[in-house]
Formats: sequence, structure tokens, C-alpha cells
Amino acid sequence: MNSEKSKNGYSLIVVFSLVVGYFFITNIANANLAIKNAINNFLETDTYISKEIILSIEKEYNDAFAQKNQLVTLNGIITKILDEKELNGTLKLENGLLTNSTSDKLDMASYANNMIELNDYLSSKNIEYMHFQAPNKVPESNEFMPRGRYSYARENVLELLEILNNNDVPYIDFEALMVEQRIDHYNSFFINDIHWNNKTAFWAHEQIVRKTENILGSSMNEELFDINRYNEIIVKGLFLGSAARKTGRLYAGIEDYKYYVPDFRTNMHIEIPGIGLDKTGTFQDVLINNSIIDDYKIFDYGHSSFFYDNQGYVKITNLELNNNKKIFLIKDSFGINVAPFLALHYEEVHFVDLRLFSNKDMLAKLDEIKPDIVATINGTEMFDVPIVFEYLPQ
Repeated sequence: MNSEKSKNGYSLIVVFSLVVGYFFITNIANANLAIKNAINNFLETDTYISKEIILSIEKEYNDAFAQKNQLVTLNGIITKILDEKELNGTLKLENGLLTNSTSDKLDMASYANNMIELNDYLSSKNIEYMHFQAPNKVPESNEFMPRGRYSYARENVLELLEILNNNDVPYIDFEALMVEQRIDHYNSFFINDIHWNNKTAFWAHEQIVRKTENILGSSMNEELFDINRYNEIIVKGLFLGSAARKTGRLYAGIEDYKYYVPDFRTNMHIEIPGIGLDKTGTFQDVLINNSIIDDYKIFDYGHSSFFYDNQGYVKITNLELNNNKKIFLIKDSFGINVAPFLALHYEEVHFVDLRLFSNKDMLAKLDEIKPDIVATINGTEMFDVPIVFEYLPQ
């Protein structure tokens, strides 16, 4: 039996190697163009050749790769037949959900120190600060991890939060709240994406608003926490998450995409200078990127695309409110589906992504906006992207 399985595996490898060879030959020209474009971009900005130029070449090549999606899908089929649990940096858990490959143990002191310094800086300007820690898809128990694999994500978080606690920096630990409120961990995430789903984001926004009640005061509206006041919209078979796009639809499976919009009057204004968007209308018309639902391209649209993707700077104004309350988020993609719900409580919601916006420009925005509170919200995956935590220029 094992011998037969091995033969089948070898046959698949041979077939796959031939197919990969075909893709390689047909993409030699694309590789050459990608390298040329990436190097030209770096020469124009006088940037030294480093890890960044390698990543730029990879991105240029991936964007130009002919029939990329077909190769990803084929690779996923072979991996699924061979019952492999890891593919392209993506791990399949024993319950079938996809996540990033396991997290290593990190020294969290530098991340915490950056938050402490930010807290001190904001205190000098009489602005409150708080950190919102999003959960990792793999819980502290490491339940459903494949044999021999272990994630240190939760251990890293606990080390970070202990340092913040010892330095009187306030925070929300969402995973601890999920345990406390007996919320099913894995059902809180997309199946084939590393992020919490939109229903969990709605829950998270309530925890944030309640934690910042001292700022909102009497303007906090409890009725806005009732999810029954929102319409659940289900887009069938559209969603291929960030993890699944690395493995192909047949390895991961396509899931329905659910999101929530108010079933009451709203009037919002959104500004995204980076893409030239300046729009006023209802919550659904303004804060949801409805165009992608009609343009059916599963591989091109991840979860973030429904909210105009990650942008350097975004401002949302609730034209129905007049409480003059402002929250400023320094976020990664975990904040992208939380921010729209916060706009139902705060007259202004501003958010930046330091992968796309300099910390110098961010501080200028803070001086201009003068928010009531600044909050960082991050997933554990960002611990591998130090620039996200570099809040103050050196």
C-alpha cells in the first residue's frame, strides 16, 4: 500500500516538474522585465541594494507572471493529494482552516519599548493612547496544529502585554476577552484567511468603544452594539482569503463572504488621498468597496479589498454625529474592518498604515487633527514587519 502511494507521489512530482518547466520557459521574458523594472525603481531613488530590492523584484515578477493563478492552483492540487500540511508559507490546520506558518519565539522588548515611547510622546500632548492586540488564528492551546508544529504567537503577545502592563500602558487583549466571553476561537476567523471575520470585527469594535467610554461619555449609544440592527449581506463563493491565494482554490476551498451594514440611516464621508477617493453617502455606499463584488476575480480580491485595501491614510467622517470626538488608529489589516464600525460612534476616524505612510507624516497628521485618542491595532503577523512599530522618527 505504501509502495503504491509512493509510486503515485513520484508520478505526480514528475508531471508537476514538467508543468513547472513549461511555466518557467514561458516566463523568462517576464523575469527579465521584472528585474529591470525593480532595479530602475531603486536607482531612481538612490536606494542601496538590500532586502528591499529583492522583495521588489519578487513583487514585479509575481505581478508579471503569466498564468500565475493556474500554477498556484496546480501546486495546491499536488500538495493536497500528497496530504502535505504546508505550502508557500501557509499551514493547513487539522480542522481544515488555513493560517500562516508557525510563529517563532521573539524578544518583544523592542516592540513594547516603541509603544511606551509613543505613550509618553502622546501624554506630553495630552492625548490618550491604547494598544489593541488582535488574536492569532492559532490559540494559546495550539489546538489543531499539525503534529510536530508549534506557534509561539500567543507567548509573544503575553510577553508584550506584560511589559506594557508594568509600564502602565493600557491595552485590550482580544484573545483573553474571547476566552472570558466564551467565544469560539476558530469560528471568529475566516476559513482561508488569517484575519478575524467581519462578525468578530463588529464584536471587537464594541470592546474598543466600551474601553474608551471615558472619551465618548454620554454620546456612547448602546443600541449600536445590537447586531440585529444591521443587515448581514452574504456574497456566495466570492472569497479566496490571503492564505488561500497562496495555495489555490482547490487546496483551500472558496468561502462565502459575509459583511454587515446598518439597517438605519447613515451619512458618511470618506477621504483616501492615495487613490483619489472623496465620497459621501450611506455606510454601505461609502465604506464598502461594492465594485469588486460585481467584478468577479477571486484571486485578485482579498478581505482587505472590500474596504479599499490597506491605504497609507484614510479619514472617515460621520456626518450624522456632532460629538466632536476623534480616534486615530495606527493599524495593519486587522483594523481595516473595525474602523468603519468605530465611525458610527466617533465623528472622525483617522487611520494610517506605517507600511505605506511615514511616521514623520503621521506625527504631522496628529498635530493637525488633535485626536482624543490614538490607538495601535495589530495582528501577531506584523511582528515580522518592524516598520509597523516604528512610531517615532529616530
